[in-house]
Amino acid sequence: FTTLLYTIKFERSMMSTMMYVPVLILLAFVQQSVQQKQCYRQDVNFGGADIKSTWEHTVDRCFTKCRYTAGCRSFTYRSDKMCFLKNKKGGAAGPNVLSGHISANIQCQNVDAFWGEAANFGGADIRHTKVNSAAQCEQFCRDTEACKSVTYASRDKTCYLKNRINGVNRYRSSVYRSKNMN
Repeated sequence: FTTLLYTIKFERSMMSTMMYVPVLILLAFVQQSVQQKQCYRQDVNFGGADIKSTWEHTVDRCFTKCRYTAGCRSFTYRSDKMCFLKNKKGGAAGPNVLSGHISANIQCQNVDAFWGEAANFGGADIRHTKVNSAAQCEQFCRDTEACKSVTYASRDKTCYLKNRINGVNRYRSSVYRSKNMN
């Protein structure tokens, strides 16, 4: 009789544990989905460095396709549901503003709250591009392979991506804000 009671208690214990397993799997999936959505860059294109293109029903499926494709480091998903898998972080030359596109690096870093110092990091430019804000400028640097620092010109919203910490020369400025990536 004791063995039977133990068996019943064990089975009840296993059933309650088994009931929690699907809930834990669902919570892990939701957390992963939230983290991956934080990597999405709305109206941003990562041009070039394509491995292949494929039609995917959603941007989440495009992300998953990239995650499980050997060598895929980023992707761009267009409004026509085309998914372009990339072998470089940020594509070939880094992000550009382009309506109707969503891009993401599989491993991403998001923007810090503090935004730079009143300085111009001169030289060491990877490239420059127009952006919507200082925060987008920083995000473009974080999404560009080899970007180590950034200078943002608020007067014309130009973002200068740099391949060196502090650029080549550092100048005090009331027009520019610069920031080293950590």
